[in-house]
Amino acid sequence: MSFPRLAPFIRSTAAILFRQNRIRGILAAATALVLLLSPYRSDRTLVGALAGLTAYVAFVGASTLWLVRRQRASITLMSAHGVADVSLMFTVARALPVNAESGWVLLAAAIPLQVAMFQFGVRPAALVLVATLFWQLAVMALADSAPQALPVTALPALASFLLLALVSFLLHRRVERRLAALRSLFDEAREGDFRRAYDLENDLHADSVTAVGVAFNELRAELAPLVNADPATGCLNRRGFALHLDRALLDARRRRGEVALLALDLDHFKQINDRFGHLVGDEVLYEVAAMITDAVSEEGVVARMGGEEFTVLLPWADAEAAGAVAERIMARLRGRQCRALPPDTTVTMSIGIAVERITDANIGSALRARADEALYAAKRSGRDRVLLWASGVRSHATPPTSMAVITRRSGERPRYPTPAGPGKPVPG
Repeated sequence: MSFPRLAPFIRSTAAILFRQNRIRGILAAATALVLLLSPYRSDRTLVGALAGLTAYVAFVGASTLWLVRRQRASITLMSAHGVADVSLMFTVARALPVNAESGWVLLAAAIPLQVAMFQFGVRPAALVLVATLFWQLAVMALADSAPQALPVTALPALASFLLLALVSFLLHRRVERRLAALRSLFDEAREGDFRRAYDLENDLHADSVTAVGVAFNELRAELAPLVNADPATGCLNRRGFALHLDRALLDARRRRGEVALLALDLDHFKQINDRFGHLVGDEVLYEVAAMITDAVSEEGVVARMGGEEFTVLLPWADAEAAGAVAERIMARLRGRQCRALPPDTTVTMSIGIAVERITDANIGSALRARADEALYAAKRSGRDRVLLWASGVRSHATPPTSMAVITRRSGERPRYPTPAGPGKPVPG
């Protein structure tokens, strides 16, 4: 088997079973040696034990060939191995003068139970438990001792085994739930979503699982700013914004609510870079990003999409609320003097708004395209203004649907420049 073909296999559950089968082969050989050296070769139970051992070896060999060829292991196959282990134990114990009916074999049977539970899960372990109880009761029923004496001698061992199994199942279930929570966190982190941390406050157990949770939180604190944040401005980057947008659309679809996107772009930013240099331009971007974030506050998230372009996601906003946020951003930018620029140098911005009632969670690309169309329409109509996307608006539209659409709904006069002129109402 070549390594490229083996690589997926060695990381799977089938690989665990494959390695276990090598150990089973060694133990089967040792068991055969013990049986052959036993002074009870003529006993009919010895013949049955050797027959059972032969069947066991044949099963392990056949399953190993299956694992190598198919490179997968089903729950049924994993369970069958545990049941076979227990069956062999009781078969061999019957062939040896060890008083198997007294229940001591249950001590050895606890080993395959624990192996099945912690490597394959609850279902295979439950079948191993059932097989163990079946064989113990069968051995007790076939014992040569007085029937009325058997339950008394085997009861302590049987009760101890059941108690061990119960405690093991409860502990494993608790650990499994915590590991499932960790797996969920790592799956989200692999996609770049670091919003959730491992809940240490509700973890009442200081064990290795807790240590992994602490390590995840430390790793999250280091990686989250690198993976989802724009290093120049501290806003979200494209990856982080895409995660927030997807989750916002799913939530909005469930409640059939609206989502608003604001596409923002600094006007003539290239001239700032050309006149004052890129270091000054980076400082301007940082100040503008901080201003936008402060203006948006807790209402949404801000992302830098590249260059001088930003996007604001407002998960609960309708057109009126989105217009109010855009107005707040424009007002703060107009009243602000960037420290990195000379006093007579101003920075303006154009904003495009797209609002949609979400019935399809896959509308994200269309919503972003509409916000961009409104943005470029705002730039073509004079810059330093806010425009709302509506049916028929395209980046070459003249004049585009303007902020007046928003203000008409609230009964206010537009306070942004519109195609009708700065600060003037648009004729109805």
